[in-house]
Formats: sequence, C-alpha cells, structure tokens
Amino acid sequence: MGIRSSVKILDIINDVLFLFWKYNGIWHERKDIITTDPGLYYLNKPIRDTRGTAIMKEQQVRGSHKIGKHQVKYLALKQQKPITVIRDFDRDNELY
Repeated sequence: MGIRSSVKILDIINDVLFLFWKYNGIWHERKDIITTDPGLYYLNKPIRDTRGTAIMKEQQVRGSHKIGKHQVKYLALKQQKPITVIRDFDRDNELY
C-alpha cells in the first residue's frame, strides 16, 4: 500500500510504502519511505508515450505488483495487473 504525501514537491522522497505478506503461515510487514511521483525530468521528457508521464491514480488494486527483475538487473516491485493512470501532458512542472 503506497500513501502519497499531500505535499506535492517534485524531486523529493516523501511518500510511504507498506508491504504485507504471509510466509510460512506468519504475516510480515515492512514500511519504507519512497516516492510515488515522477521527477521533474520525466514530467518534461515522458518515456514511451507522447501523451505525458503516467501517474498512478489513487486506487486500490489488490495484487497489482509483485517482486521481479527490473530491466533484468535488480529486484523491484513490478506491475502485474492493470492500474488506472493520469497523464500529465502539459509539462508545466507541476503534478497533474
């Protein structure tokens, strides 16, 4: 579960990720400081889509991500189910 900060300042890490999983019948949890927002560089130079940078819309999609290899280099959370995104197309240096 990712919780986006109400403070919308670009290029800072100010969000929280809570992970919950069951292993050998025992529930575990972990909390990490993360960012859920794209940085200024990617807002102005979206990759793969000229309509703008994708920003995950506030939603709940259980099981949307799993641990997997990112760019075949390192372990990361990877999307495995469809999610709804908002496209920031105006490139005004602000989210949405």
